[in-house]
Amino acid sequence: MAPVVPTGPARGDRAQRQRGPAAARRGGRSGQAAVPRRRERDAEQHGRRPRGGPAARRPGRPPAGGLGAGGGARRARASGRAGLGPPRRGRAARPRRVHERPHAEPDGELPLARALRSGVPVHVPDLTAIPLTDLLSTEEAQEAGVRLDTRSVTVVPLLTHGRTFGALALLNTGERPPLTEPEIAEATEVARRAAVPLDNARLHDKQSKLVETFQRSLLAEPPRVDGLEIAVRYRPASSFQQVGGDWYDVFGLPDGATSLVIGDVVGHSVEAAAAMSQIHGIVRTVACEQPSRPCESLARVDRVLTQLDVDALASVLLARLEPEVAGTRTLCWSSAGHPPPVLLRHDGTLRVLDAPSDLLLGTDLIGALSPGRRETHETVLDPGDTVLLYTDGLVEIGRMDIGQGIRELTAALDELHGQSPDELCTRLLQRLAPGRTDDDIALLAVRVTG
Repeated sequence: MAPVVPTGPARGDRAQRQRGPAAARRGGRSGQAAVPRRRERDAEQHGRRPRGGPAARRPGRPPAGGLGAGGGARRARASGRAGLGPPRRGRAARPRRVHERPHAEPDGELPLARALRSGVPVHVPDLTAIPLTDLLSTEEAQEAGVRLDTRSVTVVPLLTHGRTFGALALLNTGERPPLTEPEIAEATEVARRAAVPLDNARLHDKQSKLVETFQRSLLAEPPRVDGLEIAVRYRPASSFQQVGGDWYDVFGLPDGATSLVIGDVVGHSVEAAAAMSQIHGIVRTVACEQPSRPCESLARVDRVLTQLDVDALASVLLARLEPEVAGTRTLCWSSAGHPPPVLLRHDGTLRVLDAPSDLLLGTDLIGALSPGRRETHETVLDPGDTVLLYTDGLVEIGRMDIGQGIRELTAALDELHGQSPDELCTRLLQRLAPGRTDDDIALLAVRVTG
């Protein structure tokens, strides 16, 4: 087992305070954390616990305490200090995951800080001189410590790949004696086995947030367009393994029309999210550079994907809203294997625009799909009419088939007639996809206002 850093009461120990600077320097060799005497005197005069962070040391002075050959202090700093310090005062404390709370003082005198800094277990057989507020980070943990009548503690670091990212604190009540060396050895082995899955979970969470941030960075707020009210939503999948490539886009075209796009890259992976960024950019560029009928734009996108050897399939619905007289708009759209739009008329009538859908983008790998093979469909929108575009995550979650999901969608829209596009998106997610799901969802609702 790793060497145990033994310690008595970490505060109020007169003998330890009287050891002097030379003994404090020797503390680094003995493995016992030590605080420079000057800093202790300052702390006692001001009624504060000595701070042990890098800012408290003079330039060029090495950190006090047992570092060992493995560079434990560097590992503790690199790991983010793992949220094991005392709670911040002046604000409500709440339970937080270990990796969410940085500990800024790994060189301090507390047992948790010593374990993080040294990378070896720290055993405190007598807690009579240490307030639990200095050991436990949240009010809930402190209350539990008092309720359990905690008398001793052993802190075992959590290490993976040679670095410390957290610690396991074992509290003993007054009914039990302090842990013995064999028990500490067993606790160290438990921590060793637990460290890998805990660190994996921490990294998994971090990667999931990075991918979600990446996706959201591509989903800009829609522009303000005269005569249109636009609302959008994106909800990521609940699992990192299920991260997908759903997106929406709204942008003005040089000829005065407004382009609406919604798409979904096939698959659930980081690669799907990356492919989404490529296809998203290609669709936008093609539609802006040569405004034309949606079917022709999608055919050009197919050719670009083939030319660039983009190895991905995606369902996409590309639409144009063209202004007409008296505030009406002509909606032209072409679907590459995407679920059909739903039109909610100002008088409450509903229509699923279920025109035949063409092949997914990316299927024209040998150039066999000519522009004439894709079709453009049209309908007229009057003031007060709303068109809803969505991805399959909204209508496939837990359902037998997409047809059932679309029927549930139209039933929900029937009840939500009169709601604004923004409220419509919110209510649809609450009703059809409550909570997080195993697929991401994108929504785009556009109302003609005149």
